[in-house]
Amino acid sequence: MAVLSVNRQRLHRNVTKAPRELPLAGYTNFAGGSAIHSVYKGSVVVCDVSDTDGYFRACPLSSSTNLASGDIFGGIAVERQDVTSADTADGSKKVACYIDGEHAFAVGSIAQTDIGAAIYASDDDTATTTSTNNIWIGVLVEVDATYAWVDISQAAGQPNSVT
Repeated sequence: MAVLSVNRQRLHRNVTKAPRELPLAGYTNFAGGSAIHSVYKGSVVVCDVSDTDGYFRACPLSSSTNLASGDIFGGIAVERQDVTSADTADGSKKVACYIDGEHAFAVGSIAQTDIGAAIYASDDDTATTTSTNNIWIGVLVEVDATYAWVDISQAAGQPNSVT
């Protein structure tokens, strides 16, 4: 899969909690500074403590960015938010994120035999069972012909080291 460049209408079910507003990294803090970035609807949202400690962004800016044990999974973006050069202060923009429920990801290499396994994101649109350099986003609860359904309830708001 690849990093999102458009909104994703990610299917979800069993969402019981209201979305949480998460503060986004500002233009001057993100990726070493002076970087425009977008969180697309349906994106996996993280706090990368080595880059934007305390502030969130899409997971990650590119598939080559490694995530670490202290990074925090924020949730799944309900909406699109763009941080531009006018948004210099950290937290000047916020993004609403689902923090519970089951969310659909493309099956990819996930199989029926992975039910109950920890699921990780390698970018803002890709779910995998591989933990190395990825962030824990939940537990696999179902695999159908099209989707791997991931329950994010236990992982949202937790540091990556919890798994």
